[in-house]
Amino acid sequence: MPLASTPERSLLASYHLPERRFRAGAALPAPLRPIWEALRTRRTRDAQTALRHALASLPEDAAHASLRAALLYGLAATHLLDGHPSLAERYARESLTLEPRQWAAPRILLEILEARHAYEDAYLYLTERLAGPPGPAWDDPLPERHQYLAAAAWTWHIGDFEAAARFVHCAYPDGLSTMPSDLQEDCFRLALYRDQPDEAAEAAACLIINRPVESADALLQTIVHQGWTAQALPLYRSVYASDPGNELLRRRLIALCIREGIIDEARKLSSLGVLKAS
Repeated sequence: MPLASTPERSLLASYHLPERRFRAGAALPAPLRPIWEALRTRRTRDAQTALRHALASLPEDAAHASLRAALLYGLAATHLLDGHPSLAERYARESLTLEPRQWAAPRILLEILEARHAYEDAYLYLTERLAGPPGPAWDDPLPERHQYLAAAAWTWHIGDFEAAARFVHCAYPDGLSTMPSDLQEDCFRLALYRDQPDEAAEAAACLIINRPVESADALLQTIVHQGWTAQALPLYRSVYASDPGNELLRRRLIALCIREGIIDEARKLSSLGVLKAS
C-alpha cells in the first residue's frame, strides 16, 4: 500500500500529549511533595484528601496565591485521572486565574480538548502559550519539542498542512535526519499534500536508506506518479547502485532517463542485458 495513502499510521495522526510526571524535585514546595508523590503513583483518593485539607487551611491572600494555584491544579489532575473532565476543567481554570504563568493547568485543558477531538481549539489555545515565560517551581511545562509536535498534530487533523510542516521543523530544527522514521514519513506525506517535490525527495532520501528494494521502489513510485521524475531519478540511481543486478530498478531507471531526456544513460543501462518482461 503506498505510504501516502496510509496517514492513519502516521505519528502526527496518532499523536497524544505526553503524560504529566509530577516530579518531586528539590525546588518543589515541601507541602506539595507528598501530594505529588500520590499523584505520580495514581493514588487519587489520597491526593484529593490531602489537597482539600491543604486548601482549607491555606489563607486566601496574594502571598499564598501560587501555592493555592498548585493545589487547585492538583485537584484538576485527580479529577482528570478519575475520568471527570468537567470537574478537572473547572479546577484547572481556577488554578490558572491565580497563576497565569503556569503550564500545568493549561496542559489539563489541552488534554481535555484533545480527548474531545477539538483540535482547532486545542491548537489555538496552545499557540497562545508557545515560548511563554517560565512558570513557578511546582509547574510542569510541556517540553518544547512536544509543544511543536502537538501543534503539528492538531493542524494536521484540521487540514492545515502548511502549518503542520512548519511546526514539525520547529520541533526538529536540525532537519529530517534527526527525526524518527515515522515523522520522516509524515514529512513525505506533507510534501505530497503541499505539492512540494524537492521536500518529498529530501524525505524519501532518508526513508529509502536500509529499506528493502520493494519498499523503496513503492515509495519512489509515489513520487513518479506525481510527475516529479526529475526528483525521482537521482533517488533511483542511489537505490540501483546498492543492487545493480535488480532488473526492476534498471527498468525504472531506463524509463526515467528517457522521460528526462538522458538518452546516453538509458542506452548504457539497456546495453547491460535484455530485460525480462515485467
